[in-house]
Parts: sequence; structure tokens; C-alpha cells
Amino acid sequence: MHGSGVGVSAAVVELLRTRADRDEEAAEIAREPWRAHLRAARREHELLSREPREARRAAYVAEAVAGRLVAEDALVLGYALFGSSADRRFFSAVLLRREGLQRLRAHNWRTLARHDEFFVAGFGARVQDLAWPLFPPHERLTPLNRTLLRETAAPSGGAGGRDVVPSVFRRADPAGGGYMAPVVSHAGGYAVDLGPAEVEVIALRRQLEQLQGDLTRRLGQIDAALSQRAPRASNNGAPQGRGSHGASRGGFVQQGPRRRGGGRGARGGEAEESEN
Repeated sequence: MHGSGVGVSAAVVELLRTRADRDEEAAEIAREPWRAHLRAARREHELLSREPREARRAAYVAEAVAGRLVAEDALVLGYALFGSSADRRFFSAVLLRREGLQRLRAHNWRTLARHDEFFVAGFGARVQDLAWPLFPPHERLTPLNRTLLRETAAPSGGAGGRDVVPSVFRRADPAGGGYMAPVVSHAGGYAVDLGPAEVEVIALRRQLEQLQGDLTRRLGQIDAALSQRAPRASNNGAPQGRGSHGASRGGFVQQGPRRRGGGRGARGGEAEESEN
């Protein structure tokens, strides 16, 4: 019994300490709200750091096979997940010492050399001008490299042109808001490969555009109704002269010499113009 009581007391003390820590954290965030983001970032860091490397490699392969990686992400993640210490030193040196196509050439020649001789002999002539990064040597990624080298050798894209994104990559959104669907060969031309999620997003966007159009038309009708009421309100029920009716119907104020009886009408027209 005595041991049980000690255990309960320790649990109560720990509970009180936890509550005190939470109260202190809440007070600190109330004083400096940005600390909430810092604490969330620390929790996310701890969570992501626990994921085994093999699990991350498997996720990379799955994303690559599904064509959901942007070329730049595929390149960087390839060194981070599959590269040795020497590979990562090489990659950092390439980023610091080379630019543009030189970076891709250095990477692609190094990657090509790690494939078997049959692959090297079959595709070596296409690597020099390849404008896309090869995937790391892997039993499920090597077929993607074959597809990449074949597609970029097509006459429409040149030896390694970037006019059309190969089907093994996703195209980055120019606005920076995520990814865009890949362009793939289809019936002698090219088509956009849309997955179920993209199709649903497009449908929702069209519905939103339709609602915006309906709202715009409704606001236009309200503005038109208000503009029709404005001239009558400005006259405060006073009788209008013939000149005033003529100016209102014609959409402009009559110019030139005025007739003797038209002074009031002309002034009424000017009042309507200034009111509108």
C-alpha cells in the first residue's frame, strides 16, 4: 500500500508539473506569438527526424515511379538518400563550381558510369546534351532513366531540350504554388496527364469561376438599377422641362444657343450630368 501511495503521489506531481509547463508555455506565446511557430517547427523536426532512411528511400522510389517528382527535387533527393559521403561532397562542389548545363553533365556522366555496360553503351551518346537529371542507379529507377533518355532524344525536343517535360517528371508551377501535371506523348503529339486529384481541382475551379461570373452579373444589375433611380432622386420631385427630358434621353447636355423657354430645361440637364 505504501509503495502504491508513493506511485500515486509521483503521478500527481508529474501532472502538476505538466500543467505548470503548459501554463508557462501559453503565457510565453501570449507575449511573443511567433514562438508558437517555433515550437511547432521543433515538433515537426523531431517527428521527421525519426523516420528511417530506408522508409525515405522507399517513398522517393514510389514518388519517382508515379511521376510525382519535379526534376530538381529528384536530383537533390537522389544525393541525400542514395549518395555516399563522397557523392555528397561531389554534388556540393558541382553546385559551387559549375552552372547550368555543366552541373547536369557532371551529374549525368557520374550517374551513367554507375550503370551496367549495356546501359552505358546504349545511351552514352545521349548524355552529353541531356538537359534533365538521371535518377540514381536502382532496379526500379533504371527503367525511368531509359524512358527519360528515349523521350529526350525525340526530334521534337532535340537531344535534350526542355521544351516538353519528360513523363518521368512533374512540371513545376511557374507561380511556385505546387506542381503541374506532366506532359506526355499521346497520339503523335503531347497531352497533359491528369490524375484524379487534378481533375477534381479543375472541376472545383470551374465551379468557382461560374459563381464569380454570376456574382459579377448580379452586381452589374444592382448598379444599373441604382443608376436609374439616381436622376429621379436628384430632382426631389420637381417638374422637369422639355430640355431636361431631351438631355436625359440623349445621354448628353445640349450645346449651342439656348431658346428662350429652355433655360430651366438646360439647367436641369446640367444637374443630371453632374449627378451622374
